[in-house]
Amino acid sequence: MIFFQKWKEMHGSQCAEPVWPDPLWYLEEIIVDPTLNDERVKHHTLYENKAYPLFYEKDKLTGVSIMDRIMECYNKHSRIEDFLDTSYKIVREYFSTAD
Repeated sequence: MIFFQKWKEMHGSQCAEPVWPDPLWYLEEIIVDPTLNDERVKHHTLYENKAYPLFYEKDKLTGVSIMDRIMECYNKHSRIEDFLDTSYKIVREYFSTAD
């Protein structure tokens, strides 16, 4: 996956491939939507890309889904590295407090 290659470039090639329930695995699965549906990239894909449905479910307390938070983060950052690092923090926080 391109994501993991970029992550290793940013954080060292000794990083292990993420597996569930590692927060990096969640991040890899979530960022499919914002990154592959970006108008700058979309013409390279064959169809609309979606992540697992659970990532779009609204949090009972905040009414905001993890996808909403990641999309907002994606739209805020101009550098992919900043987006990935900030998103990783969001995912770690979100899944450490999830029911």
